[in-house]
Amino acid sequence: MKEIKLLFIIAILAVGLSCAAGEAGIQEINYKSSVITVPAGQTFKSITTMPLSSAVLTAGQTVTLALSSDFYYNITMIAPAGSSVTGTVIEVAKAKHPSMNGKLLLRFSQIITPDGGQIPICAVVKTEDSTGTLFGTQRPDAAPPQAMNTTRTIPVSTGSGLAKTIWDKGSDVEISANTPLELVLTQPITINPAIYKHDY
Repeated sequence: MKEIKLLFIIAILAVGLSCAAGEAGIQEINYKSSVITVPAGQTFKSITTMPLSSAVLTAGQTVTLALSSDFYYNITMIAPAGSSVTGTVIEVAKAKHPSMNGKLLLRFSQIITPDGGQIPICAVVKTEDSTGTLFGTQRPDAAPPQAMNTTRTIPVSTGSGLAKTIWDKGSDVEISANTPLELVLTQPITINPAIYKHDY
């Protein structure tokens, strides 16, 4: 009788272990199927949390933006609004004489969600020429002003006899806090959105 009970207990344990293994397999399949790749070229919206100026920023300095709306790819949320977007000043130049505008290139490397999730990215500010480089007097989504970027301003006589000299100083890149900026991925990212909590 004891042997029968023992065999019965062993059979129950075997079934339990089999079920657990099956569930683990299902979880693994679900995990793999939930991994998605967001392609390069995908854009998302952010907002500046601090003023950005080519006159004061230095190469290597860290800058932080915030997602101004939920970042979705197709129907999957990648990161919620309010997530931090951290980046680095890659290239910066102050405005100079004669008529040379300031220049600023930022590269963003990480999104940090409100619950602490970290999503590695490679992104820049969206510009018409796709370089991410901003120039003085330029809107973030406009092409660089080629005529004003590095060339001199030719003196032009006016009716009042005044002339614009070649020694006029260019303009710095000036972006105030709370300015919307559209960012674009320069490399694809692969993540598992299920590991991030989006119940905000």
